[in-house]
Amino acid sequence: MRKSSKGPCGGRPKRGGRMLAEILAIFLAHKGKILCGLGGFFLGWLLITRGLAATLLLCICVLLGYLIGKNIDEEGEWGEALKRLLSFRR
Repeated sequence: MRKSSKGPCGGRPKRGGRMLAEILAIFLAHKGKILCGLGGFFLGWLLITRGLAATLLLCICVLLGYLIGKNIDEEGEWGEALKRLLSFRR
């Protein structure tokens, strides 16, 4: 029996890896626009559903989590990064 070159539904053949590579290339070329657009959509949805105070609190928590994670990534060790982050200078 001869294999058909058509796709699973009888249409065009699947391009699989090539299509994924094209989507990835588009994403990498426009990642700032895509991610910030999705972030804006998410924040707008939060403002509508939760209100301003809850949205601001969430944004502050996300920012703090990002800064702590960035600090840990740069230091390479949890203990030293947390000591430095939690130390109060007088």
